Amino acid sequence: MGAGDKIRVIERSSHDLPIRDVLRIHAFAPQETRRLLRYVFLSDSTNVAQEMMHEGYGHEYTYHLPYNYQKQFKEAERYARDHPVDLWAPDACLPR
Repeated sequence: MGAGDKIRVIERSSHDLPIRDVLRIHAFAPQETRRLLRYVFLSDSTNVAQEMMHEGYGHEYTYHLPYNYQKQFKEAERYARDHPVDLWAPDACLPR
């Protein structure tokens, strides 16, 4: 992949993330859930998952126990619901 290549975040998203902008990936595996979780951050410290929830492309889900960034994810989803965008838009599930 060259410097101009992009990662498509989500099919309907307005965001194409240049690969060079991905700064770090934070991975951890809580023993309680037996899941490997990864958080992707851009060079400007943007949490990609949080940004997608803020734009209405996802929702916060708590499996069993609290986790890193849970508060930020809940706030991002609340913003998307309060400003009905994408998943939360009134016409989101209407046939097209």
